[in-house]
Amino acid sequence: MKNITIWEKNKSSTIWEKNKSSKLKYIIAIDPAGIGKTGIIIYNFLKKKIINNITFSSNSEEEAINNMYLILNDFKNKICSYLSKVIVIIEDYQLHIV
Repeated sequence: MKNITIWEKNKSSTIWEKNKSSKLKYIIAIDPAGIGKTGIIIYNFLKKKIINNITFSSNSEEEAINNMYLILNDFKNKICSYLSKVIVIIEDYQLHIV
């Protein structure tokens, strides 16, 4: 496996090194949408396959955040109670709080 570069807004990149990958169990990728469709993919790093691919529609940012929280909390409770072996990647998104 190659190194994975993780970019953080206004920060230098972080390299997830090859030798650390043995400690990794899951990658969660989130493509958030305040209003519209949000996508969450949960990838099992050990089995090298997607175990969950969820898309849902929301009418507000609050609804989208609540749905994301429920899905991730369900994942944590049912599949992976220890989140130290999980990387979460979130597409850059500007949350607007009114």
